[in-house]
Amino acid sequence: MNRGQSQRTPVFSDFPRNRYDALEQAERLLRFKPSEWEYFLKILKRAEGWLSFTRGGIEIEWMHHRMNDTLQLSFIINTGHFENSAIYTFKLQELTHLKNNTQLGIEDCETE
Repeated sequence: MNRGQSQRTPVFSDFPRNRYDALEQAERLLRFKPSEWEYFLKILKRAEGWLSFTRGGIEIEWMHHRMNDTLQLSFIINTGHFENSAIYTFKLQELTHLKNNTQLGIEDCETE
């Protein structure tokens, strides 16, 4: 690729409407194995703050708010001229209940 050419921005204009679909999309984009995803969620539950990944031109942000015990998942696409984003909010207890959902590859996400 020439230096003058810009990288192609991924087509992700239709953000998932369902927040659980968005969670699955984040897992796929980050290419976590089921056990990695499980430990990643455990780490997010214990931490307070913000974590950001960029994958194929899509920024995936996680923000944990301890005061109200929520986790926010954001997808952001910045084309240079405009920014398109979607934010999904989860109570941490909801993520604990997902341990029974094999679609997400979460085998054991119990609170410790």
